[in-house]
Amino acid sequence: MMMKRSVKAIFGLSVFVLLLCTSVLLSLSASAYADDAAALAGGMKARIGEAADGAYYDSLNAALNAVKEGETVTLLADDTLSPVSISVSFTLNGGDHTLSATGASGAYLFTLTGKTVTIDHLRVSDNTADGVILVASNTSLTVSNCSFTAKNGIKVNESCIAGVT
Repeated sequence: MMMKRSVKAIFGLSVFVLLLCTSVLLSLSASAYADDAAALAGGMKARIGEAADGAYYDSLNAALNAVKEGETVTLLADDTLSPVSISVSFTLNGGDHTLSATGASGAYLFTLTGKTVTIDHLRVSDNTADGVILVASNTSLTVSNCSFTAKNGIKVNESCIAGVT
């Protein structure tokens, strides 16, 4: 009899803990989405860090100018990009959004001089830029799930491209 009560108590406690964990996970997902949705409604187009505690920016240019070593920039909406030079290791998650260029004639949209750069799920559509990415020496670039439409694509100067898919 005592054993049956212990088993029932343990089972009841296990179910409670499982429901509590599920509730916490669902609330985290909902708040992360709400933060991005609120940021989009406020005109923000990019985020550095996770949605729950990230910093939001009104343009990808602003986020790329603020990115620090090892951080991730997430594009939240289509945007227009002016040429930018970045000298830190970072990840750009394009979120399957499209970038167009402004003021890029005679320049590359991204000039990368960081140690390790990853660009994922990004579309760039512009024919005014000389190219999309200029990779300087000693930079490792990984590009995946991206499409680039420009006069030139990626120019590598004494660098290593880790992977292109």
